Amino acid sequence: KFNNTCNFKCRICSSGSSSLFAQEEHKFRGIPLVVQDNWGESEDFINQITSHLPNIKNIDMFGGEPFLIKKFKKVLELAVKNDYAKNIRLHYNSNGSIWPEHFLPYWHSFQLVDIHFSIDAINKQFELERGGNWHEVENNILKLKSLELPNLSINIMPTISVMNVYYIDQVYDWATKHGFPIFVSHARGVGLELQYLTQEAKELIIKKFKNHPWDEIQKIIKIIQNLPNSDGQQFQSKTKWFDQIRGESFSNSHPEIAKAMGYVYNKQL
Repeated sequence: KFNNTCNFKCRICSSGSSSLFAQEEHKFRGIPLVVQDNWGESEDFINQITSHLPNIKNIDMFGGEPFLIKKFKKVLELAVKNDYAKNIRLHYNSNGSIWPEHFLPYWHSFQLVDIHFSIDAINKQFELERGGNWHEVENNILKLKSLELPNLSINIMPTISVMNVYYIDQVYDWATKHGFPIFVSHARGVGLELQYLTQEAKELIIKKFKNHPWDEIQKIIKIIQNLPNSDGQQFQSKTKWFDQIRGESFSNSHPEIAKAMGYVYNKQL
């Protein structure tokens, strides 16, 4: 985890993982600005990693957004130059918005390049939840796939929350259409977890997905069935704050789940 440098400010994120989120928290909540040293691009760090290249088998890169850490290409360059790359697996967790032009020239030499793209929704729902441009992200992912690198593994990793759970089948359909495996995670400690679902929202989700073929959706239903009902206040408070400071409307982009959660907010035009 190089630092919190990121060009997204996802609603399920935190200041420690997004510099833009940190700036927003500082500006609108008065929280001290979270600034993480950019140690991921420091010469000391680069030198330390390169000194261990003969023995490294796996490098996991998180963020922030790891494709923004351009100086890390020096590590890849040295791994290739000294013939260590063939023994190393590279793993990235990326938001998909950055074309990895600085790293692509080296990837073919590595044992495996494994990328998990954080895609929680598609189209306008993706854009509200994560703050990026869906078509740019989609184009980057499909462009990478079209390169047909034999050692490149592309996976989709949605994070389940109140926001996207009712629409998660759209991610499943999109990923399945393009042949991408899916690895599901769940929101933690952000006030948007499934535990904050109202009874109406739970019933809506269960009714929609009771016969869905995806095993992960059936697991989600079981989780929801075992959760106590919430009054939705935690979700409403969190969502209204984002809508107000960002000039957005969750009700417009996610109408079904917003209604079931008792949430109504129309942004001021």
